[in-house]
Formats: sequence, structure tokens, C-alpha cells
Amino acid sequence: MWGIFLSRCLPIYRAVVPPFAGMMGVSALRAIPAIAAASALFYGAVLFVAYRLGANWNALSHALGDIGILLAGVALLVTALLVAALIRRRVARDG
Repeated sequence: MWGIFLSRCLPIYRAVVPPFAGMMGVSALRAIPAIAAASALFYGAVLFVAYRLGANWNALSHALGDIGILLAGVALLVTALLVAALIRRRVARDG
């Protein structure tokens, strides 16, 4: 049950936990309480974070605006480096 609970708290694995619990022979009466408790904890945390972000939206949007310009520059640099590496690799391969 702890495995079901912990796996259900992980965002990537949430959707596959109930089918795998069934395939492993865990009865619904045993799996449903663990799944429900983990879902309540996960979505409670999501709601709490969303509430806190909404309460501080002005400060957050200002900070993200400044960071967004920096991240756009970093993304442009990374994209340019990847394109240069792909071109160099293609030229080296074609000889």
C-alpha cells in the first residue's frame, strides 16, 4: 500500500498506478484508500501552491518578466550551439 501511495504522489506515474495495482492482484478495497489519500495530498499541495502564487501574482509576474528575458537569451544561445553542432557533425560525416 505504501508503494501505491508514494507512486500516486509522483506526477509522471500517477496515471499508471491503478492499472498496475490491479495487474499485481491488489484488490480495489485495499488500493482505493491509498490512491484516494495520495490524490488528496497531491491535489491539496497543487491547490496550496496555486493559491500562494495567486496571492503574490504581482510580485511573481514582475520577477518572471525579468527572468524571462534572461531565459530567452539562454534558450537562443543553446539553440544556436545545437544548430552549430549538428551542422559540424553533418559536414564531418559527409566529408
